[in-house]
Amino acid sequence: MVKRYRSILLLLVWMGVALGNTWAVEQTFVTISSQTGTQDTSSPAPGIGREATYLEEMEKTQGTLTSDRLVSLSGVSLDFYRVHGSSAVGFEVKLQDYTKQYAFSSGSTVDLSVRQFLYGVNAYHRGGWYYPFIGAGSGSVYVKLQESVTQSGQKYGATVYGQVPNPYYYQAGIRFPFGMFGILLVRQYLAATVTVDTQNAPLELGGEATILGFSVTF
Repeated sequence: MVKRYRSILLLLVWMGVALGNTWAVEQTFVTISSQTGTQDTSSPAPGIGREATYLEEMEKTQGTLTSDRLVSLSGVSLDFYRVHGSSAVGFEVKLQDYTKQYAFSSGSTVDLSVRQFLYGVNAYHRGGWYYPFIGAGSGSVYVKLQESVTQSGQKYGATVYGQVPNPYYYQAGIRFPFGMFGILLVRQYLAATVTVDTQNAPLELGGEATILGFSVTF
């Protein structure tokens, strides 16, 4: 898996350089964006995600899951990139957060607080009024999980802290510039699975996300 993503990152760098116009003067830009969107944790990232059974294990003793698997993301990103004619290659760092409560028919709940710190390489095409791009990378994902379980009329609680040390993601998007400002649309696919000790089962924290952002470029 690691070798696969090293190859992808090297390919993105090569694409950004190979597509550049060698006669153009190189320029370096920094783009900061504020982002919001939704992430479907029930849809593993195609090709890199894996099956997660934690919620299914909880259903065996706590009844049917009555909540959906969508979460609301918010975050910021910082993108450094160098332009070569009509193409560019850059390095992006982004921080995304969400909270979610999963409820079960027994009255039990699972509360999540998740922080996604991601970084990777992007390759852009500067098409005048639009800049499409693709990217891939890794990072760290942190979670605080609180279980409130009802059994035989009694409530029991547990708090678990976890980290996904090597999540992987890839993305495709487009930015529409308006001078130094811009609108950003991104489709992100993140594989970030953590094992929850109380059920000894994996829980998917990532998934497929659709993100809208507003950016400023310097």
